[in-house]
Amino acid sequence: MKMHRLLMEPRKGEFVDHIDGNTLNNCLDNLRLCRKQQNEFNSKIRADNTSGYKGVCRFGDTGRWRAFINLNGKQYGLGLYSTKDEAADMYNRAAPIFFGEFARLNQINTDLSEVRT
Repeated sequence: MKMHRLLMEPRKGEFVDHIDGNTLNNCLDNLRLCRKQQNEFNSKIRADNTSGYKGVCRFGDTGRWRAFINLNGKQYGLGLYSTKDEAADMYNRAAPIFFGEFARLNQINTDLSEVRT
């Protein structure tokens, strides 16, 4: 049995989420019980991700970036943006609305205050 499950003693159907995403950090203040879907909300970006940001992909050959949220098997578009950083910022604004405390936000590389007018 895995250490985080021993520590939290989840019931059948419950999962244990590592808040910071580090599965080696089994401190009790980094663990919380959740449903499977909530655990997925807090997942890291996929290995095949090309933008470097969760919820962001290039939009065709337009040179623009698309922000999106996946929820309950559906994908919700959050708009098209000139830079992937702007799209990541929009994802970060929407994720807490959709996922609450389980939202994993992007670490954006640039200061967007310089981009906005």
